[in-house]
Amino acid sequence: MTENESTPKRRRWWLILLGAAIALIVILVGGMFAVGSALGEDVTSSVSMNYTQPPEVVWAAMADYERNPVSASMRRETMPLPDENDGPAWKEDIGSTVITVRTGESEAPKRLLRFFEDAVVPMTARVEYFLEPDGEGTTVTMNSLTTVKNGTWHVPMFRVILRLAPDAGSVAYLSDLRAHLNADAKKESDPSDVS
Repeated sequence: MTENESTPKRRRWWLILLGAAIALIVILVGGMFAVGSALGEDVTSSVSMNYTQPPEVVWAAMADYERNPVSASMRRETMPLPDENDGPAWKEDIGSTVITVRTGESEAPKRLLRFFEDAVVPMTARVEYFLEPDGEGTTVTMNSLTTVKNGTWHVPMFRVILRLAPDAGSVAYLSDLRAHLNADAKKESDPSDVS
């Protein structure tokens, strides 16, 4: 077989492989949307994390939404709103959307209830934080009920993501909060350390 005869065969195989790859992508994306559309609206999550600081210090850090945004490292900008129910309210711009955070109830330094609402996806969350003394430190438990209602093309994708990683956002927030508290404690114990 000459090279000229094998070139059309190579092209044909490349076209078959390309067509198969495109078909696979369409099947996977279509499957995700079909599964996501069939999933229920609500997802619950509960995460606990231990801190070496007492509840009053952890509470104060949670109230400092400029330093400890609920969207963790995704936050680009914070826009304060008037306080509600003895607690702060604000918006966090995360690039693709804006999340509004409102305080529902505040029992310092034991219990905090916040409500989140996404500006693009019809998604809301009811997040309740419990701070329990644990020796000299604190255990924070974060219970979330996230609801993703029908309304945009994003919904099936978000429902699937929330089922695969329901605790991801809570873990990110609590981990960032702990990192900031530990950095503050390190600065207080060694003021010469400017890292």
